[in-house]
Amino acid sequence: MNVLEIGDAGDSRTRRIELLDGSELVGAIVEGGTISLFGKNGGPVAGGEVTIPDVGAKRLLVTGLVPHATYELLFTRLGNYVWSYAGAANAAGVLYLPFEGERDGRLRLRMLSSK
Repeated sequence: MNVLEIGDAGDSRTRRIELLDGSELVGAIVEGGTISLFGKNGGPVAGGEVTIPDVGAKRLLVTGLVPHATYELLFTRLGNYVWSYAGAANAAGVLYLPFEGERDGRLRLRMLSSK
């Protein structure tokens, strides 16, 4: 994966970009932007987890899911429940949702059912 951001070196407006490498999921977080997650194994993702660093993002994009399958997302911090979400992937196998304010925790994804 490549992430490009155009700007001058040392410019304070440059956003932080971090690699996310977890169990069955890999991706990147762009500060103030989007967390993008993909399956590691090339096939449809049934579940996985990844640590979200102390970098704020506004949106979460998960691709490589089973089209129309229902997934649960669980976000924890220091082992404590913060929030959960259940929803269906679209026809392209993508979940896209707001993620503002969540950082420095663990995101778990699991498939609940497929159609």
